[in-house]
Amino acid sequence: MMLQLTAPGKTFLLGEYVALQGGPTLVLTSQPCFNLTAKYSSEKTIPVIFENIAKESPAGKFLLHYADAFKGCRLSFHDPYHGLGGFGASSAQFLFVTMLKKLLQDFSLTTHYRIKELLTEYLQFAWNGEGMKPSGADLVAQAQGGISYYYKDQNKLQVLEWPFKHINYYLLHTGNKLPTHQHLKELALVTTHQLADIVFAGLQHLQTNNAQGFINSINQYAEALHALALVDAKTVGLLQNIRSRAEVLAAKGCGALGADVILVLVETKDHPLFLDWLVQQKLNLISYGNNAQAGLQIIKDVGLSL
Repeated sequence: MMLQLTAPGKTFLLGEYVALQGGPTLVLTSQPCFNLTAKYSSEKTIPVIFENIAKESPAGKFLLHYADAFKGCRLSFHDPYHGLGGFGASSAQFLFVTMLKKLLQDFSLTTHYRIKELLTEYLQFAWNGEGMKPSGADLVAQAQGGISYYYKDQNKLQVLEWPFKHINYYLLHTGNKLPTHQHLKELALVTTHQLADIVFAGLQHLQTNNAQGFINSINQYAEALHALALVDAKTVGLLQNIRSRAEVLAAKGCGALGADVILVLVETKDHPLFLDWLVQQKLNLISYGNNAQAGLQIIKDVGLSL
């Protein structure tokens, strides 16, 4: 038998650092999607084989911990970002293997998981007790798809669509790759009240289709992160260059120190002009559009075997 699982890339629109303290986040999911191909044999003497998943990663630790459950499986993970970082490869891997374990127990499942259970398992394998523990908000977003509003402390989860059809988002990769787990080990406690207030405002603007309000929230959050010295120096320089363009409505670094990914908002009508400039500047455009991507998907094909 063969299974294929897919999950989108993720980008924090708002909520970096707030999420680490259980606060509200808004996470966008986008193409291209990660996927895991799982070939399964009924021969239970064959140990699990997994490709492109590091043994020391959360997914790798999970697979080794539950090795008996995965006997007869050959797993191959595909990263369409080719290891660039910042789009959620590690969390996608973990989502895949936890879901696959359930499917191997009950092949009739489509998707079935509980957020609290998923996050509890994730922390077991993703955090060794040193430094700040990861929020898991990216994991939740990749499971759900769309724009995920997740407020862990209030046990709130809402999935929204991108409502601004006249505005494109652009996701640029900086060329940096900051190991998030190392950053969290070294991170001091951040005062997040102001940041959380901006997330709440951003949520309201999404819900009411207030494009200018949302643009303001993105820019305000970017400014607040800079004021807290939570923006990588290279990202600061790139943001200054990007904001010099008249067509740019908003820009911010996303994720840990904004080091890996930059989000830019531009009116759809200005797409050709902005795209030409990106090419001239040799900036690495990974994804753009005005639609969020679907979450975890499972494709089953019972006609194939090892």
